[in-house]
Amino acid sequence: MASNNITSNQFITYLLSTVVGLAMMNAAPILNRNFGQNTLIVIAIIGIFTIFLLLVTKKVIEKAAYLNPYTVAQKALGKWGGRVFYGFLCLYLLVFAALALRVFIYVVNQYYLQKTPLIVIGLLLIIPTLYTAYGGLRVLGHTSRLLYLFIGVFLAIFLFTKHNYTLSNIFPLYDNSLKDTIAYVPWCFVTSGAILSCFFFIPAITDPQHIRRSIIIFTVIATLFLVFVYTVGKAYFGHALDELVLPFFNLSSDYSIGSLERMDVIFILIFIPIMGLYSSFYLTLCHKAQQVLLAKVNTNHPGLVLVALGVVIVALATWVPLPNILWQVLYFTNITNLALVLIIFIVYFIYFLKKRREKVC
Repeated sequence: MASNNITSNQFITYLLSTVVGLAMMNAAPILNRNFGQNTLIVIAIIGIFTIFLLLVTKKVIEKAAYLNPYTVAQKALGKWGGRVFYGFLCLYLLVFAALALRVFIYVVNQYYLQKTPLIVIGLLLIIPTLYTAYGGLRVLGHTSRLLYLFIGVFLAIFLFTKHNYTLSNIFPLYDNSLKDTIAYVPWCFVTSGAILSCFFFIPAITDPQHIRRSIIIFTVIATLFLVFVYTVGKAYFGHALDELVLPFFNLSSDYSIGSLERMDVIFILIFIPIMGLYSSFYLTLCHKAQQVLLAKVNTNHPGLVLVALGVVIVALATWVPLPNILWQVLYFTNITNLALVLIIFIVYFIYFLKKRREKVC
């Protein structure tokens, strides 16, 4: 469908939407807690491995003639094996969409609507998300263009606090514990969602000759943004960074610029749309996956399955308990994303083996 075709430039914004929201939220405390003074080196390592894995993924999908994961799974595992595998993939994306919405609900409830029931907040937040998902990848692409504006405002806000930074907090850039902490890199691989999403996005790109360029641009922007987020957080909060949930909300609450007395309000005004894009991203992937799996239902009753997904996501999102458990789950999803990427690679490998055997026969 035309609504599910995208350009290589939109592909960049999709990938960025998986990283920017989490980076603004609590990537700095998580990275600092796990890697300490080695964090900037670890961010560079994550950037290098990200571009490597994205290019490998692109090459694998290109070799499969840009077939979508469902077609590849059916050819590799058989009709029912492919459906079971793709059903598991849909379920995984559904849970991840619920987690993204739960983060969204937590921020709104914790800082602005403390007395409002979570279910009410969830229902209000899911409406624009459902609209974006129903419109397909192209609508998500047009909406995601605002991401660059939000990033620009975010960078501008915290440049005004430069007189409060203690740059000595960032140094030294290396300590002897780097070898001991390197094993934790997969758990903090904040670009894992971008790598997973490539299996859905790359087959839909209308100008595949520019995919390599898009991957490089995304990796550079994402890496530099992570560097900025960590550097600002560490320079401003020092060792106290480890204990914060939303460090940049705390930072924006500490100062004003001229007549702009509530910088925390401005921060939330850009943070909420970014988290909305993050939530829409995974719901759109889930919706795109189930459209293939339940083609007849979607043809006869367009939008019905999406509404059902929205109800399930809100139910799951409001059921997830305390925030500290939520952060642990999000922390765990980095490693599960990478594990799922490995499983998909194996499915593609089986597909290539069967294709070669058919040629021999």
